[in-house]
Amino acid sequence: MYHPAVNSCPQEKHNSGIDPVSFYGPAALRDLEDAGKTVLLPESHHEFCNLFAPSTTWRTFRKQQQVLDFVSANNCDLFPFTYQTDNGDRLFLAAHPVSFWFVDEQRPLKDRHTYEIIREFKPCKLYFDLEFDIKVNPDRNGPYMVAIFINAVFAALRSQFNLSRNEKDVLNLDSTSETKFSCHLIFPNVIFENNYSIGCFVKQLCFELKSFPENNSLHLLEGLENKESIENLFVTTDKGQRVLFCDEGVYTKNRHFRLYKSSKYGKNIPLRLSEFNYFPIEITEEASREKCIFLSSLITYCDAQGSELLKFEPNPAMILQINSKFIRNSGNECIPTSPSPYSDIDDCISDIVFPGRIYKSTFFPEKKIIVYDIIGNRFCLNIGREHKSNNVMYIVDMNTLSYYQKCYDPDCSNFKSEKKKLPVTEDIFIKYNIDDELVLAAVQQCEMDAKIDEPSSSSCVAHSNKHVYSENKELDDGDVDLDDDILVAATEQCELSFSFVDDWDPLKPHS
Repeated sequence: MYHPAVNSCPQEKHNSGIDPVSFYGPAALRDLEDAGKTVLLPESHHEFCNLFAPSTTWRTFRKQQQVLDFVSANNCDLFPFTYQTDNGDRLFLAAHPVSFWFVDEQRPLKDRHTYEIIREFKPCKLYFDLEFDIKVNPDRNGPYMVAIFINAVFAALRSQFNLSRNEKDVLNLDSTSETKFSCHLIFPNVIFENNYSIGCFVKQLCFELKSFPENNSLHLLEGLENKESIENLFVTTDKGQRVLFCDEGVYTKNRHFRLYKSSKYGKNIPLRLSEFNYFPIEITEEASREKCIFLSSLITYCDAQGSELLKFEPNPAMILQINSKFIRNSGNECIPTSPSPYSDIDDCISDIVFPGRIYKSTFFPEKKIIVYDIIGNRFCLNIGREHKSNNVMYIVDMNTLSYYQKCYDPDCSNFKSEKKKLPVTEDIFIKYNIDDELVLAAVQQCEMDAKIDEPSSSSCVAHSNKHVYSENKELDDGDVDLDDDILVAATEQCELSFSFVDDWDPLKPHS
């Protein structure tokens, strides 16, 4: 079994660490103490900003929104970062990348747990996070898989944007250990308008990889040679699932992406330049080799004005195709609402997810399905704990007055919790003028049945499906979970569409 080298480039030597005052500076530490009170710098700080040198402003905060607000209001080319302290707490920092690297490179490698915050709606480089469990997949060769995946990306860029790229256009960073293969791929010269657009592009690419060879209508991969090699890109999880080794969940709002030479908290396996990297590192009088690698690896540190910003928006039909094999033409209309048309249902979900709260609801009137996006509570019933970065959703089926939980984490994409009865009565149909005898009969039948889940085996399905799919006179025998195609469409719309943030204020309690 082949294990790629972990220490691909020489390790920097540090004879001693740097005390907190030297690292953050006394002014920054004072700022941290009153970070909750203000996010504005005194006017005197702005004198350090000029056109000929990077800003020396260095400001720390306790909350992410504070650093994002400060960076947005500042005109000194500051970028938001986050780092973990000795006890694992995350703090947030505003600094120019050059100033940040000047300080960060003086720290011992074991103490670097820093991340770039990929700001929402900001231009950014194309990037990928590739990983798999080596112990579960002893027959997989990570570097070989990366080479195949890069060729697939090249084919997609040619097909979609008429861009020709080669291996010298890919920065390959590696943090592989004895148990896990892990690498980051960054395309410094391929810049998208934002990471939502990248997410749509990657989702389409991964869909075509996962659907080959069953799906012959490939769009992005139509020019890929040796398509049979795609099979090598799949691995097995510790739960026995067959998945693509590309993480599709790193394109969400204000994503934290690990920095060059940093390790995850509690580990000493920093991201280093891979021995299979062919991206040229241009050393200048102003920048050392390490500094050039660091700046090239930053996702949002790019020449947005000097490059053509790429944009990828799959049409709604393609989104449905990506997420479900059971595509139907009726009932796909959705109405994003905050709150939903049913305040009693909103109150029930609010109580269920407390201390979290509803961020956004999406209502499908044809099928009477409500999808609730939740913030402040990432507890997933599939793994029995909170996800570190991906949010969860709750889905309410008004036809059966039941709800269940799903989440945005790719590893849980096939999970759907057991359905539970909502704590409401049938009077809700009268209160909200849902005058439909078929739906009422469906609920009554479900109350008589011992289980609400697996509706395909209960008689209430005939009523419910007849009502919900009134425009579909016939249904295929193979149809299962008839609301999930709508669910995934709503999920994709909320997570990857460019209208993800609207007038709904996620910081305001839901009423």
